[in-house]
Amino acid sequence: MKVAFRCYHARRAASEIPRLAGPENRIAMKPDKKKWVHGEVRRQQIFDEAIDIIGQRGYRGFTLQELAQRCGLSNAGLLHHFPSKDQLLIGLLHERDRRDYAALDEAGLNFREAVDLPIPFDALFKALREVVVRDSKRPEIVRLYTVLRAESLDEDHPARDFFLARAKRAFEDLARMLESHVPDPQATARQLIALHGGLEEQWLREERGFDLVAEWERGASILLTRV
Repeated sequence: MKVAFRCYHARRAASEIPRLAGPENRIAMKPDKKKWVHGEVRRQQIFDEAIDIIGQRGYRGFTLQELAQRCGLSNAGLLHHFPSKDQLLIGLLHERDRRDYAALDEAGLNFREAVDLPIPFDALFKALREVVVRDSKRPEIVRLYTVLRAESLDEDHPARDFFLARAKRAFEDLARMLESHVPDPQATARQLIALHGGLEEQWLREERGFDLVAEWERGASILLTRV
């Protein structure tokens, strides 16, 4: 009897497969395209939402649960992409840099790893200006970096090592690119970096009340006195 019972249910289940997969049911079986998002697209969505939240409240002012809700995900769904809050933050910072370098590559202005030195002065100035132009169009990214850069002064901040390494690399790369153009490349590199960051902070505080690019051009023109 048990064997017959199992066989009956097996035949019944098998008989239902064509019906469920039939033409009249194919639409119902397809996943909801609005809910199904490719992994990489989902990661970009998570980054975009995180940029908004962290830029407003800082790293310590948001929770993964809130971020998951804004992305239409469960906590487990978010953790599938980023196992921890710290990994999300570092991933976000690397993604921001990746996008910036890709934009400079596209414009033919990414000289970070240039081996053919010296870089023409006009090309270098154009590349530096392009970074500011790009930032002026993305105040949410500028806010994110400004907030996190300040927070990372705390020794226990998860992005502290990232910002220390990034600042060191930016300073060394810029000083190297300036060597044949200014009397003191290291001093000029430090001043240009301070000009960029300081103007962006003022720009945010004044609710973008001045032309960021124009002010940078004025300051950079003074600092970049040629040899």
